[in-house]
Amino acid sequence: MTILVFILILTVLVLIHELGHFFVAKKFGIKVDEFGFGLPPRAIGRKIGETIYSINWLPIGGFVKLYGEDSAGGGKIKIKDQISNIKNKSRAFYARPAWQKFLVVVAGVFMNFILAVAILSFLFGAVGVAVPGKDIVINQVVKNSPADIAGIKKGDIISFVNNVRISNTQQLVSETRKHLGGKISVIIRSGSQTKTIIVAPRKTYPKGEGPLGVAISQSFEVKKYPWYQAPVVGTLEAFKLSGLIVTGLGTLVYQLVTSGIVPKDVAGPVGIAQLTGQFV
Repeated sequence: MTILVFILILTVLVLIHELGHFFVAKKFGIKVDEFGFGLPPRAIGRKIGETIYSINWLPIGGFVKLYGEDSAGGGKIKIKDQISNIKNKSRAFYARPAWQKFLVVVAGVFMNFILAVAILSFLFGAVGVAVPGKDIVINQVVKNSPADIAGIKKGDIISFVNNVRISNTQQLVSETRKHLGGKISVIIRSGSQTKTIIVAPRKTYPKGEGPLGVAISQSFEVKKYPWYQAPVVGTLEAFKLSGLIVTGLGTLVYQLVTSGIVPKDVAGPVGIAQLTGQFV
């Protein structure tokens, strides 16, 4: 399953990327010799107009072969070609102005960005996304701890401590530490029931247990945006994620130059496939 999903995702990403090159090249009148699904060797192909549309044996991504460019996807210009011996030289990739060649190349990245915006907009609008909620969830209760003795259970939700609305984990920790050795009034939601419990936060406690003896986390809720807001939020999120990627790459290059060390979390294709499996 991991391999199939990885190939599917990679194929979609590469095809969308290559479509960017394809459409912009066509727009500028650059001749496209072939648009291939998968990588050579070719299985079948059909010429429509001046372009061959092919399905290839290696089902990973795809490619666009431009007239006047070397091997598919290579991005290098055939310097040795004799211009006088090439027909339609004005339609060759290498013969076009630098700004057109630049836009043809950048169009692939732009299409990947548009794909990200589309996916994120769909998630924000149709599916919804998990956002931090306003409650604190009890994930674990240590046996014989103050919380256990008071009757707090795993899955309970803490709403108030001493009439103070608790909206994040740090707030709960801070409010609890104000009353070490004393008692606090905690309003708990347990299923459909709401109850008030008196708990005595301890001053001394085993390492890793805390004054109450609970493990906590922020609750999450699913939020959906209206159709007219989803594209805006999706675009902003795409820019945000792109910024994180650029920052990460910059950090990688900086560490390589200054210390010669590759960060441990850098992965190649195999590592990316493994991460894909974890997310699936």
